[in-house]
Amino acid sequence: MNIQWATLELRPSVASFFDLPPKLYLIPGESSDLPLPDNLNLESLGKALSHSAEHHPEMGSQPQILRFLSRVDQWVDADRYLRVQNLTFATRIAHRLLNTDPNDNVALTILAQGAALENDWEKSQSYLDRVLEKSGEHGPSLLTHALCSYALNDASEAKRKLDTLAGHPEVGRSAKLWAYHIGENQSPNRELVREFIAGSRTEADKSWTSVLAMFPENPEALFAKFLAESHEKKPQEAVSALEKILNLDPRHHGARLFLIQVIRRIESNPRPLIDAGLDLFPEDPMLQCELGFSMEQEGHEDHAVRVYRGVIKTAQTEKIPPWSLMQAGNGLMRLAPGTASMTEVEKACEFQQTIPAIRLLSGLEEARGDGHKAESRLREALRRMGPLPELRYALGDLLRRQQRLPEAEGVFKTLIQQFPQSPLGHRGLGDLKLLKEMKEAAGHYEEAMRLDPQSMIPGLEYIRGIYALGQKEFATARGRLLYAAMNESHNSQFWVSLGAADFYLGNVDAAIRATKLAAKLNPTDPGITHNLSNYYQAKFLGAPWRLNFAWKAWRLRRQAASLAQGNQQDLLRLNKDQPS
Repeated sequence: MNIQWATLELRPSVASFFDLPPKLYLIPGESSDLPLPDNLNLESLGKALSHSAEHHPEMGSQPQILRFLSRVDQWVDADRYLRVQNLTFATRIAHRLLNTDPNDNVALTILAQGAALENDWEKSQSYLDRVLEKSGEHGPSLLTHALCSYALNDASEAKRKLDTLAGHPEVGRSAKLWAYHIGENQSPNRELVREFIAGSRTEADKSWTSVLAMFPENPEALFAKFLAESHEKKPQEAVSALEKILNLDPRHHGARLFLIQVIRRIESNPRPLIDAGLDLFPEDPMLQCELGFSMEQEGHEDHAVRVYRGVIKTAQTEKIPPWSLMQAGNGLMRLAPGTASMTEVEKACEFQQTIPAIRLLSGLEEARGDGHKAESRLREALRRMGPLPELRYALGDLLRRQQRLPEAEGVFKTLIQQFPQSPLGHRGLGDLKLLKEMKEAAGHYEEAMRLDPQSMIPGLEYIRGIYALGQKEFATARGRLLYAAMNESHNSQFWVSLGAADFYLGNVDAAIRATKLAAKLNPTDPGITHNLSNYYQAKFLGAPWRLNFAWKAWRLRRQAASLAQGNQQDLLRLNKDQPS
């Protein structure tokens, strides 16, 4: 029997709270998805652990696992009663659990929340103090403790606690939500606190969205509302919503980053917004990457290389957001390919040790022309970490680029079977169909968007960009194609289409830059070379005294014809005959 395991790495605070090992080996059950670290559901984790322990006797015999499995059903029942505010049954189960284990953190937090719902804030804090003695970094307990301080008329202490939680991976958004509120409302609104505790279980929970309605003009609530509705908003509506958030809080990092992306897509210059952000957060790697990409688009490639290299240097010694590592690594390899750049990126990836780092390392092997080694790196990660969706997608995507299409299709279909709630399998099938069966590709992308409305899919943006080109909406097309090329920079078709949009907008230099990148990625495509020839011809017509443009146009047109005819001797002669 071929059993595929997946590694679930719990955050240290979560592992400590549940008294579980920080690394769990799980088998995806047939009836439910594998629980993921950012959306940890107690019931699904219990089912997956129980299912996995049956096939792994050594894991099933661990005291921590046995304790968890013996109590999880009662925790789930107590949590359900707490959700409907049946405090009698919820607290009865919690007390029964504490009789057999006085250090049961889940039972203590249920009693703490029950006490808060009955306005007994001091009692709630006393229960939470017991939890925090052993699990001092548990975000939900720290948040509730801070809110109890607010309810007890100590707004300054509550604000201090909330400010320290602003970057917490579990409750950062909620902490900022309340910090804004307390800054404007020193007198406690205990009913609001009770409603929040009753309605908000985790930030991944759908019920949290309804809680946000309690804070109609709160920057964090407005940002959460924007995220929930972003796929429905037109670009100008998105700009208005994000600018409103930044007017309320100029330091709102997430709103600034989203606004930069939106402004790029509507053919505007985001540099003032980036520069203002860097004045507030000068070392922020995400803003640094945005600066690098803007410089690249403006033609200042040397400056862009320095920015990307700076981010990669930071990533060799400090943890940075995975997206920043991908963008800086791809940008550096795009603009300054070579052994030195590869070595720098490899050092950063080895330090980061994340799935995007593994994907970037695989991409470096592919760039070296060693597709076998790129594939081996991904398969080794899958063997070591289990069939995680991101790794499965990366493997299928590599097979697609190697034109091993049946194998790639098999990987994506298996991904859908094992992780039906992940959008990545459908995105992979869309990528397979993109260039030849665009309508079918769009159907797969729409299904991926249904599963995760916040996901931004480069292939879907490419389809929308091509449609906008056909409608002669060149600015819209350029924005969408830029996003596609930026986020899937190894796709030559995305760059050549972006070049066409730039050319129609009259930006010939940008068209040449994009098409040159396409030619680097796919040097044997005569269509790309022909486009580049046309752009240099346009440059010559705009400046007839620059004969080098005419020479380049003629040479590229000859090269395109030779590629189309397979005339290798002419190609060799053209490559030797460089203009002075």
